[in-house]
Amino acid sequence: MIKIKRLQLSIVLVLVMTLFVVPVAQAAPVGQVAEISIIVNDSVIPSDVEPIVHKGTALMPLRVLEDSLGVSLNWNSSTQTIAVFKGDASGTLIIGDPTASIKVGDVEEKVTLDQPAKIIQNRVMVPVRFIAELFGAKVVWNSTMKTITISTQPSVDQESQNSKGNGVKGDKGDTGATGPAGAQGPAGPAGSQGDPGPAGAQGPAGPAGLQGDPGPAGAQGPAGPAGPQGDPGPAGAQGPAGPAGPQGDPGPAGAQGPAGPAGPQGDPGPAGAEGPAGPAGSQGDPGPAGAQGPAGPAGPQGDPGPAGTSFTSEGFSVTGTTYSIASSTLFTNWSEASPYYASPAFNPATGIFTAPATGKYAIYATVNYKTNVPVSISLGRGIDPFFTVKKNGSTDLIKGYMPILDVNIALILTIRTVLSSATVTLSGDVELQAGDEVGFYYEADGLTLGFSTDIVWSIHRLS
Repeated sequence: MIKIKRLQLSIVLVLVMTLFVVPVAQAAPVGQVAEISIIVNDSVIPSDVEPIVHKGTALMPLRVLEDSLGVSLNWNSSTQTIAVFKGDASGTLIIGDPTASIKVGDVEEKVTLDQPAKIIQNRVMVPVRFIAELFGAKVVWNSTMKTITISTQPSVDQESQNSKGNGVKGDKGDTGATGPAGAQGPAGPAGSQGDPGPAGAQGPAGPAGLQGDPGPAGAQGPAGPAGPQGDPGPAGAQGPAGPAGPQGDPGPAGAQGPAGPAGPQGDPGPAGAEGPAGPAGSQGDPGPAGAQGPAGPAGPQGDPGPAGTSFTSEGFSVTGTTYSIASSTLFTNWSEASPYYASPAFNPATGIFTAPATGKYAIYATVNYKTNVPVSISLGRGIDPFFTVKKNGSTDLIKGYMPILDVNIALILTIRTVLSSATVTLSGDVELQAGDEVGFYYEADGLTLGFSTDIVWSIHRLS
């Protein structure tokens, strides 16, 4: 009996040691996809992260083994510990730890792995043979086909062996003495079964096969859904005021002011000498009115009011509405309907004003815009969209930039984006040559966000 128990213990130790030997003929560098297929019970198992071969050991995603072998698992992200179990068998691995704990029934022991579990492409990768054979599955590696075949069903040879038992056939009993000829007697009983011989020592591991060429990189998986937006951090202290921007172009001259107040009235002239009193007579008819005295000196002249702007009759005023702008464009199809008015020098269909004479011109425009969808993009430092009045399609005469929200709170929040709605005003006086063509444009400067506009635009030649 002692020999039998020792033999059984030796067989168990040999089987446990073979759980951690993966006879892979080809290996790929760490992180290199080896184009390996997984077959479980004659079915190809899909995996978004393909198995790899590292230093002679095949690693594959733990979730694939969980689904195909029907095992349960627990993952502790804080300790990076993996616990797998099925029936009365369980195993515990730690990411990067070359040892593992296994428990079958009440027997628990610690074993050394050929390769520890790893995290590759955000997936937990575990030694294939360790997990599969721990739960009674059979693993076969085909280096030619590059397939890992896992079978959870016993083979015909195994079932036959299990039914026959693993004992060694006993010695044949002694032949009895030859009896007298007669009817053949019954067969003698079989001899007792002999003790099983000791298990042979495990042979040395064969040399590692040649390293195969690395397989092509797998396609990148789809991006995961965006996580919920975190609560905004507390507002930082307001930074110092930036330097004053350059002075803008002077606005158009204002209307002529009212006339100044009249100067004060001059002092009255001196009164004439009084004549002698005559005798009082009867009251006669009133005499004629005396001559008016000389006028007093004129008061000082008041200061002149500011000069007003004087326009010629040459000019136009139009309005235009657009519903979807997402790139640089020239605004066309303007409306001259009342209360706006036309000019022979302006083509509302093309949006081009042709200067009728050389001189100074006053330009004024108001742009109300609104984005078509909520603003959800952040602009780079080089993106500054603007509206502009151009001469001959190339020279900017007057610009008006779309307002940008630019917030940078160190380590907390960085935002640079266009406001969803605002009003942009363009105003100034320019010198034009006769025949110059003037148009109203939008320059996207890299902004792809769509928006709608409502614009009023006018040009008048100054006198």
